[in-house]
Amino acid sequence: MAFVMFDDKQQQKTAQVVSKRATSFLWYQIFIDVLKKLPQMDQAKKDMLDKCEDYYRFNTRELIKIEQFRTNYTIHEAVRWFTLDSFVYSLLNRALRTENISNLYTVKPV
Repeated sequence: MAFVMFDDKQQQKTAQVVSKRATSFLWYQIFIDVLKKLPQMDQAKKDMLDKCEDYYRFNTRELIKIEQFRTNYTIHEAVRWFTLDSFVYSLLNRALRTENISNLYTVKPV
């Protein structure tokens, strides 16, 4: 009576799943790298803030933060804005957690 601890077919299937996940992860990392290398554009910042204003249209506190961001933000303050309790943290964190390409492109100016 033979005892088989590992099934070769199961190992192959697991390897394929891992391979697909690794490929997806690599493409995601490449996309993030490309976004970081794109030049900062005022229009991209305006588009992002317009979407944020639409999303937070009933939240006065966040609208004030959006206006502060619009007038005060510089690339050197990206980490500070991300660590504040604000729309920037919420949007960027959600985009990164969900790996939503569209949302990542929207928050590109940060």
